[in-house]
Amino acid sequence: MRQCEECGEGTLEGYIFDGSDVYCSDKCLSTVASPEKWDKLHEEDPDCFYWTTFEDDDVCPDLDEYGDIDTGRDPRGDYWESDGSIMK
Repeated sequence: MRQCEECGEGTLEGYIFDGSDVYCSDKCLSTVASPEKWDKLHEEDPDCFYWTTFEDDDVCPDLDEYGDIDTGRDPRGDYWESDGSIMK
């Protein structure tokens, strides 16, 4: 299962954009760019984004060590650097 970049829902199908970003629906994909912009991008590079399905055993790439989705945010709302310090 993969996680939608926009709504955060888990999904077994969706758009892949820019090689790895997942969007579960047209609605979520349209938050990144207008349908006209997507048409232009697709004309320039047909592999820029495409619809696909995922296997049940596909692992969400952003799971933390507990199997939860790692949002990069501390529950208190702070963002953390890789060294453990708070992002400025």
